Formats: sequence, C-alpha cells, structure tokens
Amino acid sequence: MRYLTYSLIVIGLFAMTSCTQKKKEYADIQKMFDTLGLKIQQGYIDTVYLNKTIAEVKQYADEHPKDSLAAKLLFQSAQQLESHKMADQAVQILEKIQKDFSESAYAAKALLTEGFIYNNILHNIDQAKVKYNEYLEKYKNLDTNLSRDVELELQHLGKSAEELVKEFEARIEETKEKKNQ
Repeated sequence: MRYLTYSLIVIGLFAMTSCTQKKKEYADIQKMFDTLGLKIQQGYIDTVYLNKTIAEVKQYADEHPKDSLAAKLLFQSAQQLESHKMADQAVQILEKIQKDFSESAYAAKALLTEGFIYNNILHNIDQAKVKYNEYLEKYKNLDTNLSRDVELELQHLGKSAEELVKEFEARIEETKEKKNQ
C-alpha cells in the first residue's frame, strides 16, 4: 500500500513539474515575441533574434505535438516571418500547422494566410487559387462571412485595379439599365 501511495505521489510530482516547465517555456517564447514586436516598432529588424525565436518555437512544437499552444506559437512565427519579408519561410510554418495540427483552429487560419501570402506577397496566383479553394473545401462552414470573402477573392485573383474598376462600372451600368426597364 505504501509503495502505491509513494508511486502516485512521484507520478503526481512529475506531472506537475512537466506542466510547470511547459508553461515556463511558453511564457519565455511569448517574451521573445514581445521583444520582436518592440524591435519592429522601433524600426529595427533583428533576423538573428527572429531565427532564434523560430527555432525555440519549432522545438516547443516538436516536444509538445498535441499542445494547442504549439499551433498558436507556430502561427505567431509565421506572422513574424511574413512581417520580416520572409514569406517562403512563413509558408513552410503554415504548412507545418496544417500537417501537424490539423485539428487545431489555427489550421484554417494557416491555410487562409498561406493563400494570402501566395496572392499578395509571392504573387503566385495559381498557388493562391489552390489554397483558397482548399480552404473553401475544408472550412467553408466555419465562418460563412469569411468564406464569402474568399470566394470574392477567388473571382478577382490576378486582376489589376483597372480591371476591377471596369467590372465595377459595368455592374453599375447593368443595375441602372435594370432599374430603367
């Protein structure tokens, strides 16, 4: 009986220690993100510190593959990479979220963000279409307003501002003609 009691105490202490350690690691990484944010506000881009932060996040995600906070940290990493004009690396992180944390709420955000990056930063319209369509296939019912926006985005991919204005003007003319009938 004593052996069982001591075993349960040891297991409980181990569980509390590992949980506390995980919280500390998470808090430390959040401090690193805060530091990056301050540096950006000051106009200072520190890619060395960014890469160190990303490495810490990847290690955290590898050590805690079922932790929803890992998906959140990875998403924050992708956002930081995007803001530091490192879109290719951001896409890699976003793909990791979709692959390793597919049940997380961040999987949908990652897919949508990936489409945005392909469209607006990397100017790869074909890949943007693939990602936006994949988003609609998987997550259309998650947020109907957002899905509607994605559908509109798909309709306008690759069009210049001039083309969009012409389409808009044509729709206005159509509406006027229908009213006059």
